[in-house]
Amino acid sequence: MSLAAADATLPPKRSLPPVFHERLLSLLAFCILGSVFLLPAAGAVTTVLVLAATALVAANAASRAAFVRLFTEGELRWLAWPFLIWLCAAICVAAFSPYPFHKVLPDNPLRFVLTLSVLALAVRRPPSAAWLLWSLPLAAIAAFAHSIYGLYWLQNWRVKGWTNNEIYFGNMAALVCVLLVVACLMGRNLRWQVRVFFLFCSLLAAFASVSSGSRSSALALLALLPVMAARHKDVLHKLFSVLVVLTLGVSAALLAASPTLQQKLRITELAVDLQQAQSKHFDTSIGARMEMWRAAWDMFQQHPLVGVGPKRFVVELEQRMETGQTARIPRFSQAHSQILHAAASGGIVLVLAYLCLAFAPIVFFVRQLRRTHADATRHMLASMGLVVIASYVLFGLTNAVFDLQVYSVVYPALLCILAAMLRPDPAASSTLGAPERASGHVPGRPA
Repeated sequence: MSLAAADATLPPKRSLPPVFHERLLSLLAFCILGSVFLLPAAGAVTTVLVLAATALVAANAASRAAFVRLFTEGELRWLAWPFLIWLCAAICVAAFSPYPFHKVLPDNPLRFVLTLSVLALAVRRPPSAAWLLWSLPLAAIAAFAHSIYGLYWLQNWRVKGWTNNEIYFGNMAALVCVLLVVACLMGRNLRWQVRVFFLFCSLLAAFASVSSGSRSSALALLALLPVMAARHKDVLHKLFSVLVVLTLGVSAALLAASPTLQQKLRITELAVDLQQAQSKHFDTSIGARMEMWRAAWDMFQQHPLVGVGPKRFVVELEQRMETGQTARIPRFSQAHSQILHAAASGGIVLVLAYLCLAFAPIVFFVRQLRRTHADATRHMLASMGLVVIASYVLFGLTNAVFDLQVYSVVYPALLCILAAMLRPDPAASSTLGAPERASGHVPGRPA
C-alpha cells in the first residue's frame, strides 16, 4: 500500500474548535491595556496570550498557511510586512554588533512578528469589540487608583504604578484616556449613559497621566484633533467634542493662573531647564535630552549604515563624556527619541524600518476608515487604530518607545486586535455591550 493510501486511512488530526480561538482573542483584547495597570509585570499576561496564539498557529497547518497569506494577500500586508521588516532590521544590526548575538537578541522586535499570529487563528467571526472597550474604563480606574495611592499614601512626587517608570505610566494612561474619548465621541451604537461613563473614565485616566509628571504624555491629545473634527457626527459627538474642548480650555486657564500647578506639572522646571541649557548646563531633564540628541546624531554621522550597535548607546555616550565631546549628563539607556535612538544604534537600516513600522499601518486603517461609514462600530475601531499609531509617534518624539518592553507589547497587540475586529462579519451585530454577551448588544435604546 502506498504512503498516500496509508495516510488516507488514518483518522484526521483533531484541532481545537474555532470558538477556543475566539475566546483567546477576546481575552487578549481585554488584557492588552486592562492588565498594564492591574498586574506588577505590566504586559505579562498579554505576552503569554500572544505566545499561546503563536503555539496554536504553529501546531495547525491551515493556520500556518493563513500566517503566510498575511504577507501575500489582502490589506493586512500593511501590518505584516512592517512588523517583519522591523525584526529583520534588528537582526541585521545585531549581526554587526561587537557583542555575542545572544546578548543583543532582538526580543522586542520579535514580539511584533509573534503577535501577527493572532491574525492567523482560525475563527468563525471577529472578536466582539466590547472586550476591548470595557477594558478601557477598567484600566482608567486602576490607573487612577495607582495615582491616588502614590500621591496621597506613599507621598510620591511622581507616580509610576506597576510599570516601574513614571514616563511609561503617564504615556500608557494618556493612551487609555484618548481611546476612551474616541469611544465616547464615535460610539454611536452605545447608549448615551455608556458614552458619558467613558468620558468620565477618560478624566480619571487623564488625572493618572498628570500624576506621573510626564510632560510628553500631553502630546497624545494631538491625536484627538482629527477625531473631534471628523465628519458624520451625531448629536452626542458634537456635544462631547465641545465638552472636551471646554475641559482643555479650563485646564489651561487654571494652569496659567496657578504657580502651584505649574510647579506640580513641571512647567516651571521646563522654563528653568531651558535657561540652564542656554547657559551650557546640561545636568537637567531637558538639557540632558538635548545633549543625548546631539550625541545620537553624531553617532549616526560616524556610523551611518548600521549605527554603533544595539545596547552600545550608553557605552558610546560615556566615552564621549570622558573625552569631552559630550557634556556630563545623567546616565540614560536610550536617547529619549525613537528616531534618533534608531539612527544612533542601527543607522539608516533601523531608521527606515522604524518609519515603515510607524507609518505603513496607517494605510490599512485609513482604508478601513473610508469604507466603514455605514458601520459605526467598525468606523470607531478604525479611528482607534489611527489614534494608537499617532500617539506612539508622538510619544516617540521624546522616548525610544519601540526599544522598551511595555510599549513593544501594547502597540502590535492593539493594532492586530483592532485589525482582527475589523474583519467583515455579516452575521454579527454592530452594536456593543458587556463583554459576557457575545452578541455585543447593549440593552436599551441606542443614542
